[in-house]
Amino acid sequence: NAGAKAAGNAFVDLMDGVIDQAAVLWFSSVVTTAQGMTMHRDLLHGAINALPANGATAVWDGMYFGLLELINNGVNPCRAMIVMTDGGDNSSSRSPAEIISLANRNRIRIFTIGLGSGIQSEILKNIADLTGGVYYETPNPAQLTAIYEAIATNIFASFKECIITYQATCTDGSFRKVDLSLIN
Repeated sequence: NAGAKAAGNAFVDLMDGVIDQAAVLWFSSVVTTAQGMTMHRDLLHGAINALPANGATAVWDGMYFGLLELINNGVNPCRAMIVMTDGGDNSSSRSPAEIISLANRNRIRIFTIGLGSGIQSEILKNIADLTGGVYYETPNPAQLTAIYEAIATNIFASFKECIITYQATCTDGSFRKVDLSLIN
């Protein structure tokens, strides 16, 4: 648990303190919001440092409620979620399919981290792949800080992306050609 806390705190330290936000949730047989969405590093550090390590593992419920927190309370248009687990799911009411669907409908990337040997790596990899995130696996908590740094680099780089949406309302059924040019 100490390695996970150190890595989470290192990730929070990478936040810009202006527009970057995070929330801290933990899950056993139930999901608990330790800290709702905030840009205040001290609150996030306090929540991370108070995380327990016990109980069952409701990974899918934790992911689902994390997505809801991000959707309902996050203000940045570029959003991602990081989920670290050291066990396989054994008590969720939600499914990986529900998580993938909710994340994709809301353009949220999910980065998953499997720590140790009792994880459901194929499912975690699938969730990450299908939502535009990346799956990481390590047997050693000392490697978590480097993983969180890699995720931060990936997330912060995605803020430079642009999303352009065009919705046609041509009632005559004809096709339209749209040309888009971006310079610099």
